Amino acid sequence: MKHTVNRSYLAILSIICLIVCINSCSQSSEDSGDYEFVLIDSIRINIPVEPHFVEVKKSNDKILLYSRINSTFYICNSLGEIILEHVRIGEGPGYYNKSVYQAGLQNEQLVIQDLKKIYKYNLKGDFLEDITYQPAFVYSSSGNIKNGLNSLNDSLIINPLAYSGAVTFNSNKLAVIDTISTLELINTITGQTYDAPMNIRFEPNSIYKQDLVYPKFLPLVDITEEETIIIAYPYEQRLYEYGLTDNRLELINTIDFNLDQFKLPRGVKEDELTKGVNPILSKNAGLNSSILKIFGTKGKEAFILYSTGVPDRYEAEQALGKYYKESKLLGGLIKDGKLISSGIEIPNNGFEYMNEFQISYWGGNQWAFIQDNQEEQDYYRIYIYNLVLTD
Repeated sequence: MKHTVNRSYLAILSIICLIVCINSCSQSSEDSGDYEFVLIDSIRINIPVEPHFVEVKKSNDKILLYSRINSTFYICNSLGEIILEHVRIGEGPGYYNKSVYQAGLQNEQLVIQDLKKIYKYNLKGDFLEDITYQPAFVYSSSGNIKNGLNSLNDSLIINPLAYSGAVTFNSNKLAVIDTISTLELINTITGQTYDAPMNIRFEPNSIYKQDLVYPKFLPLVDITEEETIIIAYPYEQRLYEYGLTDNRLELINTIDFNLDQFKLPRGVKEDELTKGVNPILSKNAGLNSSILKIFGTKGKEAFILYSTGVPDRYEAEQALGKYYKESKLLGGLIKDGKLISSGIEIPNNGFEYMNEFQISYWGGNQWAFIQDNQEEQDYYRIYIYNLVLTD
């Protein structure tokens, strides 16, 4: 009787293990593997002056675009029809400084942040109000729409330029990097700013702990659908995930990954830096593999956009121009706390110089890319793709 019970128990245990194994393998097969972008549609936008996406995600079927050439915002509907053309650079009520740090659509309003104020307009372009805020940090960047608004809720936004871009030029680089461990938050209703401390401390083997200087340090920030905050740095293959509790960022998870075709970045010694505009750093910016943008996508998933850099055969005395086309834009997909795919080719439809501002996540598996129309010169197109697992 005892042996019968043991055999029955072992048989049931074996069946359970088999079911778990099958489910695990099925899940792994379903989620992991090679992904590709498949074209499903395109939208014509009648903007002839090199528009780019302001926000990394589409807001309520509206598309916010910006052109650096004429400093104009464009709001389009899902058909590409222009709802609003907006430019208000100047002085006086409703006019903002030319150095715009962030912009976005929030509560059916166009919100623009410059050096000292946050401006709000309705979707007809009428000025509603401005809110003065006191930045907790001195910005070293000149603005020019580097970020879309990262809204934690209807009133609270993340200010990703809280970090100084000049950190890599500082002789006390290690100390500065170690003390930059807070993210500025701005209340768009009251203008109140406050810090949400983070517990980032770079590990001893981090490239940012070394003596070499690198061209870029500014963090990349986005928010997932589950309202966690994800942060990455251009040359570190690591993703930090935070939750916000009582205005404090708490580290939930750290994800290390190894992106396909991601070269170790090159830096220079401080005594190699020249005064004024630094040719060494600008050349290195092209040479380096670099994470360009992160997207919080479905649930707690994340998509990493990165560049491979120019080939190693490049020599410092040569011009970079002819090599840029050999620097590829690729993507990596993170799910369940791990990298499940990388080296995903970013489509360009013949557009020679793609950049991170031409890409936007539109929900689900859908992505949008602004690409030049090769046949007509007076408009651009937004090409819509699905990111799918290949057979």
